[in-house]
Amino acid sequence: MHVAMRILTLAIMTVVLTACWDQRSIQETSYITSLGIDYDEKEEQYSIYGTLITMSDVAKTEGASGRAFPSYIGHGEGESPPACA
Repeated sequence: MHVAMRILTLAIMTVVLTACWDQRSIQETSYITSLGIDYDEKEEQYSIYGTLITMSDVAKTEGASGRAFPSYIGHGEGESPPACA
């Protein structure tokens, strides 16, 4: 009887706890569409550029309207990573 009760409890917990609690809608997600990496030899620094789009902006352009949707450009600079031995 105890084994059957444990199995039943485990089965109920498995069904209840496997829901998608932190599910994200595709409209809430940003995607990198391009990435550029540049190296400045004089200053020994990398510059990284990235372009992001959101699917909510893309979904608003139904059909072939020819209208460009907004994109977001990010930029970062930093020292060179250490050389691997």
